[in-house]
Amino acid sequence: MFTCTLVISTYSRAHSLYKIFSSFPVMNVAIHSSSNITVTVHISIDRILNDMEHECSFWLTIRQKWVEKPLIYEKERPNGGRIRLRSSSYIWNPLITILNAFDMRMIGKEEVQLHSNGMVELIQKLWVKTIEIHELHSFPFDERNCSLIFHNEDLRAQWTGVTSITVPKVGWGIWVVLGCERIGKTIVLSLRRSITMWIWTLYAPTTLLFVCSWLSLWATSNSAKNRFVISTTSFFTVLIIVISNNWGVTRTSYLKAIDIWNLQIVTFVFSIVLQSVLITKAVVEKQKTSKRIYNFGDECNEKTQWFNEMPYYAHLPERQPTTLIKIKSIICGMFHEEVYYGNLLLVSLVTNTCQKKTKKERSSVEH
Repeated sequence: MFTCTLVISTYSRAHSLYKIFSSFPVMNVAIHSSSNITVTVHISIDRILNDMEHECSFWLTIRQKWVEKPLIYEKERPNGGRIRLRSSSYIWNPLITILNAFDMRMIGKEEVQLHSNGMVELIQKLWVKTIEIHELHSFPFDERNCSLIFHNEDLRAQWTGVTSITVPKVGWGIWVVLGCERIGKTIVLSLRRSITMWIWTLYAPTTLLFVCSWLSLWATSNSAKNRFVISTTSFFTVLIIVISNNWGVTRTSYLKAIDIWNLQIVTFVFSIVLQSVLITKAVVEKQKTSKRIYNFGDECNEKTQWFNEMPYYAHLPERQPTTLIKIKSIICGMFHEEVYYGNLLLVSLVTNTCQKKTKKERSSVEH
């Protein structure tokens, strides 16, 4: 039952389409060229791609709308559903070209939608590259104008210009749209390069490394090795960042703003490395140099040269050995001191005993 219904519905659609297109003789050019139609053109700039010095690249979506009275199918399909065609070769379509494009390619497949009121909508996505005269002296702070000149060679289509334009505020992370001007069939875009990526990948890291290497010069003379390590590491890191950021930059015969910045930052950091090397060398030589005292004419005196070349501990006074007489005098002195203190002790004992006897005699006489 389901299979039969599907076959019947498919047959009815095909039959209705046959009725619609049978009344629209595509190959009869005389009929179509005699009747002019009005075409509205809506252009959407989807992406603004990165480009070379004299190029502008875009992803465009061109949406054209016109009405074909022979293709009205309100009676055949009262529900008013749209019909989608796989290609525009089944019906007539206006041929729009871009005069200043030297390379233009189709992205994906074109889409054709047929409405019940006879309106035909053709949607095409194109990759367009145009030639523009630009200079990159202020790269990456440069601005440029890119133009698209549209033209239609079909005599049947009548359109005075682009109906509407849709432009993104920013490109694909590369460009910022400053303004869009529409002059007849020409679109002029004013663009400025986005510097956010360059600030985070080039200017901020190199500036930070330069400040770190410059602060290392204020370190004390005792930390000469640490100063050399910091400045050398900063120099090679800056060099790697500069090379990696300039890898995809357009090569020009003149200096750009980014080239001047790279030369200055590399030169400054290298001068800091050179200065730290000289300071480290001076500190090491100062530590190795021995403290010597020279007088005028001492170079010819062999005794003075020999004295200055001797180590510092050789100049200290030598400790003399103790002689036998000195030992005897020390022993005798110690003996006399003991005898002296012994005599004092005996004298004090004798005086104490005499005082006690006199006190006893006085006490007996009184009684």
